[in-house]
Amino acid sequence: MKIKINKECPHAKLPYKKHVLDAGWDLFSNQDCVIEPHSRLVVDTGIRMGIPAGWVGLIWPRSGLAVKSGIDV
Repeated sequence: MKIKINKECPHAKLPYKKHVLDAGWDLFSNQDCVIEPHSRLVVDTGIRMGIPAGWVGLIWPRSGLAVKSGIDV
């Protein structure tokens, strides 16, 4: 399956899989920001993805950041 990805910003980083057996792609922020403890922030990725009908795109926390730093989505 092919997923259409458009860069909305020229310096946006495209998502990718670090290892071929990874279940998901690494997604990157398009901005420098600080998320204060116990707060929430909408963070721009600079991309748009065309998810096919009948499919869903989910954003999950990285396990290390979620466990060690409490960063969740």
